[in-house]
Amino acid sequence: MPGSSGVGAVLSGLLHQVMAQSDHLSPADLDRLSGTVVDLLTAVLAREVETDPSSFVTDPGALLVLRVRLFRRTYGITPARYRRLRDSSGTSPP
Repeated sequence: MPGSSGVGAVLSGLLHQVMAQSDHLSPADLDRLSGTVVDLLTAVLAREVETDPSSFVTDPGALLVLRVRLFRRTYGITPARYRRLRDSSGTSPP
């Protein structure tokens, strides 16, 4: 996702300016700007999907693996913790 041209450049410029001006912006200003940042990021991602959809996961199996990894990372489920949970439940996974 290039930040040197198009919508990516607009997003990049905004983020640089927000960082440079952060000492002069109130929490309310930052809150209002956050919506703009999300909108621009959405536009950049939409543009990327339009130009190269292969850069995003389109295989449901690969997406499931990513979701499981995110779940494990979010809840701190390491292989050792998984084994302890499995062993304490008295059942084995399929």
